[in-house]
Order: sequence, then structure tokens, then C-alpha cells
Amino acid sequence: FGKFKDFLKPGGSTVSGVTETIKEKEKYTVTFNANGGTQVSSQQVTEGEKAVKPEDPTREGYTFAGWYNEVAGTTAFDFDSAITEPKTVYAKWTANTYTLSFDTDGGNTISSKTVTYDSAIGSLSTPTKAGYTFAGWTVDGETVDANTVYKYASDKTAKAGKIYTYSVKAGYGDYCSIYIADGLKVKRLEKPSLDSVKS
Repeated sequence: FGKFKDFLKPGGSTVSGVTETIKEKEKYTVTFNANGGTQVSSQQVTEGEKAVKPEDPTREGYTFAGWYNEVAGTTAFDFDSAITEPKTVYAKWTANTYTLSFDTDGGNTISSKTVTYDSAIGSLSTPTKAGYTFAGWTVDGETVDANTVYKYASDKTAKAGKIYTYSVKAGYGDYCSIYIADGLKVKRLEKPSLDSVKS
């Protein structure tokens, strides 16, 4: 861009036609790294101006905790600061906590516990029930234990599996006991052979 100015000559007269060049300001890209959340569009910001705070992203099992200058989320990004170079800011997330309740199917009562999304469930109590052996916990049909990482973005109920026995006739007057796990997958039992049956 050019602009004409008049300059004074010695003695007070003027000289016209001198051009002053005005440099256009740079535009810089501000990138929003959602760090596992929903995508956020980048912004083109004129040098010296401010980025506009976008709509908060979302992420299953987490609560958005703001935009930060580092991936680790140490220093919060200041949207009132002037942009003077390309910039990437990062979303910070806080894992949600949920309640895991326990259905012991007639066994002793076990108190619910607080679990954190994306973290191991932690210690689980073992219920008791007369005539039954505890076979483990399931959530939505999947076996879980203390090392299971909680991947449910809601409260859940763990159900107790139980083992009980009954006898079936194997042949030649002998019986064998078969163990059945209720609510859990069990290995298929092999068919007994005549060699193992008393004559």
C-alpha cells in the first residue's frame, strides 16, 4: 500500500510524490488440539489480535478442563493475549467418576464403590451365599476384576456369578458331578468315556 506525503523544502516550499510503504500485518494459525476429544477448527488470527475461545470439545468419560499451552496441561492459555506467532493449544481433560454397585443375587450385601473412567476398578469384595461358591463379577455380561480398566461412561451394577453342582448319570450306575457357573462362560465339559466307568 502506498501513501503520498508532502515534505518541506528549505525555505518553506513543498515537494510532493514521495511514497511511504505500509506493511500488511501477518496472519498466524492458532491450532486447537482436542487431545482425544471432538475436533475443533483452527483459527487465522492477525498479528497482535486475539484468538476467539471456541465451543468446548467433548470426550466420552471425561470433563473438559480448559485450553493449555502444553500437552501436559500445566499453564492455561490466555485468550486475552495477543497472537504474535503460530500457536498450538491443547485440551485438558479430567476423568469422570462413576458408581459401581453390586448385585450379590441373594448373598451378603456389598457396598457400592466409586470408580474412575479409564482406570483400574481396584479391589473387589467377595460375597458369600449358603450353598454356593462365588465365581466372579460381571458387568454387562463381561467378566471384571480388580485389574479391569473401567470403560463405561455411566454408573454400572456388577453381578455376582455363582457355582453350584448337580449330578448326572454317566452310565453303568455311576454318577459324576458337573460344576455350573451362573452368569459366566465355562469350558465345555468332556464326555466321559466308558474306560473311566466302573463295570
